[in-house]
Amino acid sequence: MDTTDLREKLSSEVTRVSWAPLASHNERGHFWLLQGVGLVDVGVAVAVDANAEVAAWIQSGQLRRPTEAEIQSWEAQPRAQHFEFLIVQPFVLAIEHAGPEPV
Repeated sequence: MDTTDLREKLSSEVTRVSWAPLASHNERGHFWLLQGVGLVDVGVAVAVDANAEVAAWIQSGQLRRPTEAEIQSWEAQPRAQHFEFLIVQPFVLAIEHAGPEPV
């Protein structure tokens, strides 16, 4: 599959959810937060093993694991935010958004 087809496929798989369904992925170490970078862009890079690009995002903090304080906040106030997410096995890539999950 070329990257254009892969990008289309991954774009169609992006969805939104509250924290609860994502918590188990975090417990297994597979949950990653994105900030300032596109969800599908990261998904494509992970899928094609673009290790240098992924490493640069990690080093810059644009791709990171959530902090304990964030996790505690999400668990204490589960409707205060929702996540746009994409699964690229075995990883769950997500962007946090303020407010409850849209209906």
